Amino acid sequence: MPWLPLYADEDDFRDVLSWLNSDADIAFIVADGPQRWRAVARLEILTYGRYCLWHLPSGPLPLLGQGTIEDSQVPDPWAGWQEVRTGAEPSDPYSGPDTPASSG
Repeated sequence: MPWLPLYADEDDFRDVLSWLNSDADIAFIVADGPQRWRAVARLEILTYGRYCLWHLPSGPLPLLGQGTIEDSQVPDPWAGWQEVRTGAEPSDPYSGPDTPASSG
């Protein structure tokens, strides 16, 4: 999954968060339980860590299958979904190696 390291202080984080929160084309993918995720339009605070962003105009989020479960799309990212196949880092949402709609 593509990623972009960002080295910033607290003032920078406030500016970046304000910019992301004001962009209607960007949503955050946040944890919603074990292997569960959901999209939110805004976050109140950015702390040190990794974040997954969804660029809405890039299209629906993939839901990767495993075994007999075929790949599909997340039906309603705002309502949340259960991840079928996790990536190497279970604390990050996984949508495959080449997903244009999300990056973590």
